[in-house]
Amino acid sequence: MNFLATDQPWLLFRHPLVRELAFCIASPPLLAHWPASLAFNANQFISAQDIVLPDSQFWQQQFVNYLPRLQQLDTHPQQLEQHLLSLHSRRLGIRFEHLLAFWLHDNTYHPFTLLGQGIKRMDGQRTVGEIDFLILNQDTQKIEHWEVAIKFYLGEGHLNPEHWLGANRRDSLDRKLNHVCLHQFNVTHTDEHAIDLRRAIIKGRLYYPAGKPVHYPNWATPQHLTGFWGYTVPPAPKGFTWRYASRQEWMVAIPDFMPINSPTDLGNETHPVYWRNGLYLLLDTENKVVLHYMLRIIHKSPQSINLDNTLKPNLNAVDIFNQISII
Repeated sequence: MNFLATDQPWLLFRHPLVRELAFCIASPPLLAHWPASLAFNANQFISAQDIVLPDSQFWQQQFVNYLPRLQQLDTHPQQLEQHLLSLHSRRLGIRFEHLLAFWLHDNTYHPFTLLGQGIKRMDGQRTVGEIDFLILNQDTQKIEHWEVAIKFYLGEGHLNPEHWLGANRRDSLDRKLNHVCLHQFNVTHTDEHAIDLRRAIIKGRLYYPAGKPVHYPNWATPQHLTGFWGYTVPPAPKGFTWRYASRQEWMVAIPDFMPINSPTDLGNETHPVYWRNGLYLLLDTENKVVLHYMLRIIHKSPQSINLDNTLKPNLNAVDIFNQISII
């Protein structure tokens, strides 16, 4: 099995947790560089240019270095399973950080020694923030401050940073980036270490409006993960099926789930299937994911709407395929 011949090598692992861990390492970052529109106060001691954005090549090399360990874990995952038992949050950002911490602890595969995680920043008796990771880079002997995030944004309008919105519409890309630069990295030292270098690890997926031409923002990594979004779910092309994804699968799909294509697919016509806000995966005949599609239903109440009332699309999934030349 050639893990280096695919742009999504995490899908080649069998164990779901190992897939997630491989995704956290091998997936490309969202940003190639900081957007020019990022706002800074002239009184701030740090600018975005002082914060390193590790590129796709950096992460590819980390994946290559860690591949023997991932293959070992795919056969014997007990240590990874035990590590995730200590995770009591369902938030994807916390899970992403927890998985990266597992990788960082395996420091025979990389030069990063984890000195601390979740280090509280205090202002007197008040907690004003946390440092995600404090790291000693053994290659450079420098102390590094890492902030990590995994985000899933839906693009609207002109696709400027303020037009990329999260599942919670108060969460936007520009707000997140300004928070990272102006607040999370607003620290020069800990009690024991002066900080020499700062890295922002921001991964995830950008969802483009279905049925419109796709133009990647100039600040986005060319290899960034993509999907589409819309207000209705298009009918699946012949031979393909939709499946609703759990929140955990927003990072990477778990195999062997039953797809849902109509209210009767579950064999129970008295309990209709509902489309609801969230991620839908389009599966081919081999149950492989070929498209990520985020549904946003504009409706007051209830939150979910009967399939028969919502599925009146002005777009077919084939049209989306044609946008990205899958078929």
